[in-house]
Amino acid sequence: MGKAFRLLEQIQVGVVPATIVSDLMVLQSWLRHLTNNTLLSSGKAHEHATILHSAVSYMLTEWLNEPLREERAIIIKSVFEMLEAILSSEFAKLHTYYIPSVGIFSTDALLNQPEKMFFESTNLIPDETLIEIREVGKCLAFSSPTAAGFHLMRAVESMLRHYYEVLSKGASRPARGAMGIYLDTILRLPGIDNELHAALKQIKTLYRDPIAHLEVVLTGPEAISLLGVVQRAISRTLTLIKSTAS
Repeated sequence: MGKAFRLLEQIQVGVVPATIVSDLMVLQSWLRHLTNNTLLSSGKAHEHATILHSAVSYMLTEWLNEPLREERAIIIKSVFEMLEAILSSEFAKLHTYYIPSVGIFSTDALLNQPEKMFFESTNLIPDETLIEIREVGKCLAFSSPTAAGFHLMRAVESMLRHYYEVLSKGASRPARGAMGIYLDTILRLPGIDNELHAALKQIKTLYRDPIAHLEVVLTGPEAISLLGVVQRAISRTLTLIKSTAS
């Protein structure tokens, strides 16, 4: 949550929301979760979180393609600073509480070592992919399945970008770097590994295209299902990279 909230702290006048859609959608999911959080006793916390949620929603709709105005940026930062102060006070009063496991995954594993689902090949996971996988663990542990879905898509994208030359056997990179284009390009490559092709095809058809729509909200079971497919795709990629290196 802290990483997502830093976007509000660092947001600049003139930024075009369309260029940071993924980050805004993750932030929107966290704010929605916060506004529904019954552990917070302060009405002010809910009030400020609701204001920020509305602002982010506007950035993803009416303000999507226009540079952020100075007065809007000032209001967003001001409300965020007040919310941050309120939350610091609220969280200091909260008792420690139990967070249940998510599916077959323990909370401890999701929060501390989610990359262990890839067994002994974790040293081959690119740093940028590892960051996304750890964010996935946090989102699942704290019941933010839609945010988990976005981070899962980014994990696949970063893996494909990093190992594209190996997976494509030296083919030229796509002229544009969007994930959908990378997926389409790799799926059309001759001689691509059948198991990897099947996993990526499933990700594109069943998950990536629907998740690209702003109105899509994932349930917990849907996020776990997507995690399984992404785990399969990343694990197969790591196996191929390992066999190439040996």
